[in-house]
Amino acid sequence: MNFSPGGLRRAFRGSSRPLHRRLTLLSMLAVAVTLVAVCVTGWVALRITLFDINERGSLLIAQDLVASARQDIASAGRLSARALGPGSTVVQAAGADGTLLLTPGEDTVLDLGPPEVAAAQQQEQSVRNTVSGSGESYRVVAVPLGEAGYVLVVGRPLTATDEVLRVFGLVVLSVGDVGILWVWLLGRTVATTALRPVLDFTEAVVHVAETEDLRPVPRGYARGIVASLTETFNQMLTRLAASRDQQNRLVADASHELRTPLTSMRTNLELLLSMPAGVASARRTA
Repeated sequence: MNFSPGGLRRAFRGSSRPLHRRLTLLSMLAVAVTLVAVCVTGWVALRITLFDINERGSLLIAQDLVASARQDIASAGRLSARALGPGSTVVQAAGADGTLLLTPGEDTVLDLGPPEVAAAQQQEQSVRNTVSGSGESYRVVAVPLGEAGYVLVVGRPLTATDEVLRVFGLVVLSVGDVGILWVWLLGRTVATTALRPVLDFTEAVVHVAETEDLRPVPRGYARGIVASLTETFNQMLTRLAASRDQQNRLVADASHELRTPLTSMRTNLELLLSMPAGVASARRTA
């Protein structure tokens, strides 16, 4: 690893950017998942509510027609025109033996089958989706007619429900497009705010590496683990500064202690060099 100031700078800057991107992506992911969950939950809740409204309306119509339908089947073995449903509501009857009774004047035929036959056999209420002969979707409610062995089937089209859900889906998609941009901006803001203490500490470490200034770095906005890391780093700087001072004093003391012997040796050498050759040789011999 390169411990030079330039190497440290490149290492710190190179590591901070991926961290910033990861934190941004995590923030975006958290908000995006929440947004998708809210939208999906809203769509499901709206769908359930619309279906419930449809079923309640069908039940109210069925309750109004049960008595007359039971009387018509018991007396004539068929439904009469008074069983015609209001608006686009379709009213039919299904027997336990699979017989299907249509209301006179009704052009729409629902695709009824085993679920309605089973409801007639067990005299239980059932609710499901089906289609008409033209392929239009209906929500049908089967209400038992008691001893007649039939169920009265009331169907209401799901065209309006499907249209509301479609419009709601388009609105959700439109809001989602704007939400993606908002989530990205929010993620960057959260990442920048969260990483500000880390980036400040990084800049302080790079400054120490470049200038060898061992003064403690300021804590700034540091909190929690970053504050603890800054405090530990400052303690290390204090010890390094003390160690450097001791080294400087040691060098100064050694220089002072060596100055006197070196001066004496230098004087002796200069004296020897200044003497005549014979005298110097005699002194060395002596």
